[in-house]
Amino acid sequence: EAADTAAESQTALTKAQERIAELEASQKAEQDATKENTAKLEARIKELEAADTAAESQTALTKAQERIAELEASQKAEQDATKENTAKLEARIKELEAADTAA
Repeated sequence: EAADTAAESQTALTKAQERIAELEASQKAEQDATKENTAKLEARIKELEAADTAAESQTALTKAQERIAELEASQKAEQDATKENTAKLEARIKELEAADTAA
């Protein structure tokens, strides 16, 4: 029974570690995508700033700045969610390690 419990704990620990890796990879991908989108928007802002029609530029610039703010908020929310999930998984790993040690 102790061997079964240890094996189950090890399996659960491995799965939790794999999930942490998945969450970290997801967070990195989200950050990379957000950085790429932000860079594109900033490039577009520069184009608009150089445009002849000030009113059109200002409207487009405002929209681009709003989109950057949305992307940054989305990135922050994704990071916060990933940190929360990672913390939960790390706590579960500690529980499993403690149970494994006790067994």
